[in-house]
Amino acid sequence: MSFVKSILQQWRDRNLKKNTYSDSEQLIVSDIPGTDIAEQHLLEALARQINDAVNNGKTISSLNVEIVYEQLAESLDRFKQESLNTARNELSEKWREEESRRIAEIKNLQEQNAELSHNYTEAQKRHAGAERLRKTLSERIHDLENELITVRDGYEREIEEKLRQINKIKAQSLGIAYDEPDEKTEEEVSQNIEDTEKIFDCRSVGDERDNEAIVIKHRYASLYNKLNKAQNALQELRKENRNIMKRDSRHQQRIKDLQETTQKLRKEVRKLTEELDQALRKAGKKSSMSPTEPTSRHAHKPAPGLTSLIFPDDTAENL
Repeated sequence: MSFVKSILQQWRDRNLKKNTYSDSEQLIVSDIPGTDIAEQHLLEALARQINDAVNNGKTISSLNVEIVYEQLAESLDRFKQESLNTARNELSEKWREEESRRIAEIKNLQEQNAELSHNYTEAQKRHAGAERLRKTLSERIHDLENELITVRDGYEREIEEKLRQINKIKAQSLGIAYDEPDEKTEEEVSQNIEDTEKIFDCRSVGDERDNEAIVIKHRYASLYNKLNKAQNALQELRKENRNIMKRDSRHQQRIKDLQETTQKLRKEVRKLTEELDQALRKAGKKSSMSPTEPTSRHAHKPAPGLTSLIFPDDTAENL
């Protein structure tokens, strides 16, 4: 065991000595295998050499220590190179898997962003259509209100005319001279409006045989029905306008939710892109540590299919 430790220490001293005279690259401590693994490897190599010598009829004392040392050092160098290649292959495989996963996540987020943008555009179109409909209905309600005012004015004028005719008929039936006033005060107009219910009472008209009074009553009832229908239509339009305003507020809330979701997705995409750029920059820094002109024919080449990860050249390690 002391012989093995001596060989391992000499091998390390030799590498450190060679690295001292090399200006291209410094020896990395992680490149030297662990003590237990290296000792086990040296013991196995020494056992193989002793077995080969015994099988060839040689004695252990006849073994050349320098040759044994060189063979063990070469074996340890091969072990080191195999360990580094295994680590590189594992790192390359992990990097490819991580890169594929990140690219898939970015594509998925881009698809979600496109879908949300499409939904946002459709919501904006629906909102614009609802706004146009609301304006149209508002104009229609305004027109109906003006029409209602006109109908109500005509209705009031016709009521005043019918009341004058009724009063004239009553005066004629009683044999009293009826003087039609030129103008009516506001109190008289309000009094006439309050007496509209009395017009529907047949007893307030006088004799049922008076055909003219009956015609007046029916015409007034017809005008009153028209006014009620106009008021009902106005109420329906106002109710529909309120429903449209409610739908418009829901659309606006939906648009705000879509905008917030889009902002979150954009932040997540930017975050993933920054992580990917940082990983690429780290890989670039590792590749920048290798010498520009390799001095050995055993220069390391990147694994095929690896697009972004470049390993440093191990020229100094093979010196």
